[in-house]
Amino acid sequence: MLGRDDEVKINRRVATRRNDDDIPKAIDEFVGWLETAVNSPCSVDIGMFGNISPQSGLVKNVNTAVLNGRSLDRDLSALRIFALGFDNDDHSLLDLKP
Repeated sequence: MLGRDDEVKINRRVATRRNDDDIPKAIDEFVGWLETAVNSPCSVDIGMFGNISPQSGLVKNVNTAVLNGRSLDRDLSALRIFALGFDNDDHSLLDLKP
């Protein structure tokens, strides 16, 4: 987690889940943990290799193969994380709805 000064405040790695349904849940659990840790709603950036096809709205060319063909932005928004946009690698952006 970066602070407003762009300094790392929290650094935590979570093991990649291998079941496609578990990945959005794991992201949601992590964000819930993070918000509890800082006692505040958080904005979250998520970078992924690959992107979301503008034609189909589905993930493609991602290195976590179980996500290919999924509507990750819709999967996450069904939980509580709302996509502002996806792009390759660290240009991906998700935001929590406070």
